[in-house]
Parts: sequence; structure tokens; C-alpha cells
Amino acid sequence: MMPIQVSISTNRPSLFSDLTDNTRYHKIPTMNILVFKTNLHNPELVDQARKVLQTIPGIHRWNVDMHDCDNVLRIEAGELSARSVEDLLQQAGYYCEELQD
Repeated sequence: MMPIQVSISTNRPSLFSDLTDNTRYHKIPTMNILVFKTNLHNPELVDQARKVLQTIPGIHRWNVDMHDCDNVLRIEAGELSARSVEDLLQQAGYYCEELQD
């Protein structure tokens, strides 16, 4: 058998050489997923809760699974505490409790 020769050119930059160069790449924001047990069991309640959720800065996306027995509210957000969501929804008259992992 004949040996295979491989030639590596060193005059080309590595594919990963710029990954540590912060001037070229922007930091990706951290997204947290918060999950709550609620009493949002019908579209009317979800629509009413929407007005409260729209006042909370930092929420990127949210949904309610009304088919789940816990009527799960799932929130994708940046810097947002579960406690602040619970407090705001409870003050508005809704049941809201964070579900732990």
C-alpha cells in the first residue's frame, strides 16, 4: 500500500480563529424559559391575561396550553423573575404558580 500524504496550508486562517474576537460577533442574549401552573382554562381568560403579560418588559414570547391539566403558561424571556410574573398575574386575579423542574 502507498501512504496517503496530506498537505495543510498554514497561510489560510483557521475557521475558528475569529471566534474569540468580540469585535466581529455580537453577544447572544440569554433566554430563560419560565413555566407556570395557572387557571387560564379558556380563551377569554387567556385574552384577559394577555393585557397583563403585555405590560411586562422582557417577554419575547408566551403561550398557554389549555389542554394540559395545569393550564401551563410558558414564557420565553430575558432577565425576568418568575416571582414578578406570579405577583402580577395574582394581583390581576389569576392563579399562577411556577412549576419547578
